[in-house]
Amino acid sequence: MKHQNKNISRRLAVAMMAGAMMVSMVGMTAFAATGGTSEVTFKKILTVTDSAAKVPNVTFDYAIAAGEEIPATATTPEIKTGITNGVVIGDAEFTPNMTVTAGSVSKDVSVDFSDVTFPEPGIYRYVITESLVDADDNPDIVNDTNPTRYMDVYVVNPDAGESDYKITSVAMLEKAASIQKEGDVYKYVDSEGNAITAKNVGYVATYNTYALKLKKVIDGDMATMGDTFSFTIKLTEGDAGEQFDYSGQTYTFLSDGTVSITGISLGNESEVTISGIPSDVKYEIVENIAKTEGYTTTATINETPVTVTSSDNAQTVATQNKSASTDNVIVTNTKDAVSPTGIAMTVAPYIIMVAAAAGVAVLFLRRRNNEF
Repeated sequence: MKHQNKNISRRLAVAMMAGAMMVSMVGMTAFAATGGTSEVTFKKILTVTDSAAKVPNVTFDYAIAAGEEIPATATTPEIKTGITNGVVIGDAEFTPNMTVTAGSVSKDVSVDFSDVTFPEPGIYRYVITESLVDADDNPDIVNDTNPTRYMDVYVVNPDAGESDYKITSVAMLEKAASIQKEGDVYKYVDSEGNAITAKNVGYVATYNTYALKLKKVIDGDMATMGDTFSFTIKLTEGDAGEQFDYSGQTYTFLSDGTVSITGISLGNESEVTISGIPSDVKYEIVENIAKTEGYTTTATINETPVTVTSSDNAQTVATQNKSASTDNVIVTNTKDAVSPTGIAMTVAPYIIMVAAAAGVAVLFLRRRNNEF
């Protein structure tokens, strides 16, 4: 930032005004300059709604432009249009190896003014716009409801022995505002004169994930109710590197977009829940059971029957599209009594036959007694 020769008294007056406003400003968020006096930062916060979910691979991009000038009045200071030549704004890149703390994770987004030449002290306004994450890139990201922020940069005179103007702090606002003085206090007010008291640190987005619940049911009058069955769940079409936790283990989607959960053992009426799953994956459930065990396998998802494919050693629930909700999958194994045709009969026919035979025997014996 090159020092420009200006009228000393005007420069001092502007610098004193900016300094005084920073000391007495009400309802603003001030960010100290970082890396000296040429770089400031704001935060991008990503809220992760499920404790089993990991941070997704997602990048938020930003653009910075000059804000509109607001002339000074008897009660309001001048807000200058921002100097954009030379300013560089960064992005916010999130990756699965980041740690979620208290349900969120954040990144500092830098705005570098190293190559900006401020002509004089004052308040310079910039407009920052966040590019929305498209649903095609990640349907589970809920963007900030307001992509626009207004950044006021407070520039004052250099310290003794220095030649460059310096940034003392910045204010982030969700909407355009002016500065008014009431007594010895300066405050931001909106276009209707309402004081802006809510502090703003930057942008907030939300990452929503979903669950897959698998339940086992055993049925039938010849089923062994104490049996347990082994399952494998395969997720496909995920983003390589994305992760979720299940049963104390972290699972990572491979480069081909797949990940498998093995060793799931379920008995009658038992279930497991796998959460932190993106909504744009597909899943396949395989029950490792041989045909020779004599069970018939059926399945429902959210109470709707689905196709189960049978092979010699497995029963496979047809590949399903994950939904933006919890998918409740119930896999039922049924084994009923076997009654070979013409050989085995139920108890009731035998009772009828015995009764009929007894009746015939009584009549026969009675007739013989009459003959004698």
